[in-house]
Amino acid sequence: MAMRRRGVGDVGACSVPVLFKCPISLELMKDPVTLCTGQTYERWSIGAWLEGGNTTCPATMLQLESLEVVPNHTLRRLIQEWCRRSRGVGDAYPCHGAVKSPVDSERVAALMQEIAGSSGARLGALKELRSIVRDASGERSAQRCVRDAGGVGVITELLASFQESSCGDSKGLLEVCEEAVAVLLALVPVCDHEHLRLGLVGCGGVVVASVTSVMCVGSLDSRINVATILSVLATAVDLHFHNGVKVFASLGKLLREDLYPKAVKVSLRVLLALCKHRRNRTIAVEAGVVPVLIELLPELQKANAERALCLLDLMCAMAEGRAAVMDHDLAMAVFVSHFHTISVAATEYIVSILWLLCQAAPASLAAAQQAGVFAPLLLLLQMECAPKTRHKCGELLKLVKVTGWKEISCDPHFFLPFITTV
Repeated sequence: MAMRRRGVGDVGACSVPVLFKCPISLELMKDPVTLCTGQTYERWSIGAWLEGGNTTCPATMLQLESLEVVPNHTLRRLIQEWCRRSRGVGDAYPCHGAVKSPVDSERVAALMQEIAGSSGARLGALKELRSIVRDASGERSAQRCVRDAGGVGVITELLASFQESSCGDSKGLLEVCEEAVAVLLALVPVCDHEHLRLGLVGCGGVVVASVTSVMCVGSLDSRINVATILSVLATAVDLHFHNGVKVFASLGKLLREDLYPKAVKVSLRVLLALCKHRRNRTIAVEAGVVPVLIELLPELQKANAERALCLLDLMCAMAEGRAAVMDHDLAMAVFVSHFHTISVAATEYIVSILWLLCQAAPASLAAAQQAGVFAPLLLLLQMECAPKTRHKCGELLKLVKVTGWKEISCDPHFFLPFITTV
């Protein structure tokens, strides 16, 4: 008897294709993302892997040059098409939730009323709303539904209504603020950032007190959420805080969470955005951010190392920042050892930092000479670099030439530690 060819509608044909499974969870992917190694994973699975401090690709165990993930829209469409065809089997093979049910707009509106109304029902309503906006689909239908129901205004008004002291003293109110911040973060990609700014930033660019409280005393996830929102706001407005030193100290503490790459990346981003303005740079120096950056630098990957060096360059433009750098015993050794080892941009930041330090104080020049700055500077002049960097490099060589030549050997191996692939 001739065998019948099975189609996608048959039960036997409904085993999930291997390429549609996440290599970590071994389940059908709903939101596939690709790493720099070319391997694709479910977003939440690889996110948990990276947030756990891992810096390798789980499938290949190769060291990751970048922790960025890129949505794989082509694979996602193929998975959704496969799910639609497999649905003809009925209950024999469920669609694993790849196609989400429509968002109940009436329920969202009811939740908005609960959040804006009775304080007793707020926490439960916020938690339910948070589960709704965790929409893994690229269409972000859930977020748009909440936004259209006035979610941004309701959440920001709620956060603005709390005082800093009340959030810090009450665990219940702090939890409400943390849930509100989590919902607001999910709405950032679909909302008008000007609307967000009007709700969270008061007169003179002062951020509402409840957000400051979450940044200072909230959980790690909540502090990461706040830092992400602040990085968005800081691109459009000069932000200030009621207790700026405390906020920047919290960002410095977040930087030290080196087991959580997302925490380090987000804190560097928000610090860069905030420190564009001199007043915030002064507060950051006072809060002790400079030594944290110097100590963290040897452990950072390329993109984060460039951000950290850019921040230090900004700090060194001020006398307070230069003093904070020179107060650290390892500062010069760290800078000189990272010449030509990270990227061209990182080397240019290092040259700028050294130029600012050595121009300002003889002690900095002596420390640079002791750290062996002459050889990498001389090597840099033989390489292609920006005109401004070349000029600063030449100025530095003039400053160190009195004693620098005595340190140079004619042996080519003298330069070997500074010659790496950038």
